[in-house]
Amino acid sequence: MALVSALLIGLLAGNVAQAYGVVVPGWTEYDDAIAKANQQKAEQDRKMQDLEHALEDTDARIVEANRQLQELNAQLPVVQEEYRLAKERWDAAVLQQQIVNNRLAAAQAED
Repeated sequence: MALVSALLIGLLAGNVAQAYGVVVPGWTEYDDAIAKANQQKAEQDRKMQDLEHALEDTDARIVEANRQLQELNAQLPVVQEEYRLAKERWDAAVLQQQIVNNRLAAAQAED
């Protein structure tokens, strides 16, 4: 008896809902919605994995760039000292050239 009452109440509720234009989704619509939600979640998971791989690659490149920067920073004092010595030699050579030019000019003036 309770089963018949429940069935009649369900039919009555369905008829009332249809009369007022309320659409009650069926099982296939729920299944479709669940499948769509699962598909969207799977797509988001794939995108998240892609981003994580990109981040790992970026992290590796940052680590490598940092290593190279440290190497260059370690070489900088040596290069700066070599530059200072080269500049001193250049300045000495320019001064020597000026002295030679002055002597040559003086010798040519005596002739």
